[in-house]
Amino acid sequence: MRTFNYNEIQNTPIWNEVKNWSDDRKNALITLLYSTMKGINPYEVPEDKVQAFVNDIPHEVLEMASEYAIKESRSGRGLSHSQAMEKIKEQRGWK
Repeated sequence: MRTFNYNEIQNTPIWNEVKNWSDDRKNALITLLYSTMKGINPYEVPEDKVQAFVNDIPHEVLEMASEYAIKESRSGRGLSHSQAMEKIKEQRGWK
């Protein structure tokens, strides 16, 4: 498993720009990153490859994502899974 120094990521100029983007722009970046992962479609990948990908995600990033999701849910801004899937389909033009 690769290890990342989260502080190094936070101290890059691109991080300072991206962290201030709107949620829509951040989602577009995530979509772009997924689309450039050597042709890997995250919805059609064998479980072992998904697990390897997840294992490469820095623990700090997963922790921050979890904390953010809990905060959004408690504030009433969270989405159900079906709402999130509908939004993804809509943004990607799959509707």
